[in-house]
Amino acid sequence: MRLFSTVSFLAGLACASIFDSIQSIVKSDEPVKTLASWSYDNCGADNDAITLHSITLDPDPPVPGSPLSASISFTANKQILDGAYIKLVVKIGYITLLKKTVDLCEEDGVLKDTGISCPIEPGEHVIKKDVDLPAEIPPAKFNVDVLGFTVDDADMCCVKVFADFLTTGFGHGGL
Repeated sequence: MRLFSTVSFLAGLACASIFDSIQSIVKSDEPVKTLASWSYDNCGADNDAITLHSITLDPDPPVPGSPLSASISFTANKQILDGAYIKLVVKIGYITLLKKTVDLCEEDGVLKDTGISCPIEPGEHVIKKDVDLPAEIPPAKFNVDVLGFTVDDADMCCVKVFADFLTTGFGHGGL
């Protein structure tokens, strides 16, 4: 299983983590589905170490089995040091598919292949990451909670990502 290298700092790449983690959890013979919709909620507080400005995906919406470029714009309100980490929880409804804690700064951590490394200095930043989405994504609505913490366990960020892979079926408006 890939180590959430598809998650590039904060939530933007939490979107990508949905696709990467699903590939390792569920294999499906279903036809490839396109993403009906996705969104995110910045649930961070004003005093968090990171202030999220935007998350963009290209293509938008993402297409399973294709490359995805994610970009996150944020402000580091203080220096982010080695030891910062992100807790990810991937769910379908109330069912938890995956819980994982991922180091932000380690060699194979979240920032891998982004061109940014720790310490992250205060100021404006943009992180970009390219990933290959798996083709096997089941028709479901996914929720990903991303909670970031500094090395001293202070709140760094909070983002909730929603991705809807349900397709219209049999003229009933959905499955």
